[in-house]
Amino acid sequence: MKRFYCFIVVAASLTLMLLAGCGCSQPCGDVPWEDIPWELTAYGNPDKLQSPINDTLVSIQFITQSNQIGGTAGCNTYFGQYIVDKKTCTLTIGESIATTKKACGQPVMEQETKYLNLLKAATRLSVKNEELRITCGNEVLLFKKWVEKK
Repeated sequence: MKRFYCFIVVAASLTLMLLAGCGCSQPCGDVPWEDIPWELTAYGNPDKLQSPINDTLVSIQFITQSNQIGGTAGCNTYFGQYIVDKKTCTLTIGESIATTKKACGQPVMEQETKYLNLLKAATRLSVKNEELRITCGNEVLLFKKWVEKK
């Protein structure tokens, strides 16, 4: 009987270890984040976040098939390559971002430049409570799932 209980304890322990390492949860978050459009809700210093300018859409989407990002930066659309290490959730975008060349007035262009510079400095991403967080040095970009307004 003692062997049976030892067997149960060992089997349960192994099952828990396998489940913990099986990749059953979403890498880097509690919900899927790739191939979904996200809308910027706040950016900058975590202690003093800024909201995007009203009537501007700043968005991002991670396209897994091509390892590309794309979206709108408030005035222009942009695209580029990304690399995510799904074990450590490190994110690399770097200087690979290209944009259209439409000119908009201030402060929209200032916001766009800030956003794109933060993206280029991205080091990490995570998703918690349906909020995508991209860490960019000492600053962050916070997104929610984008829902098209009608």
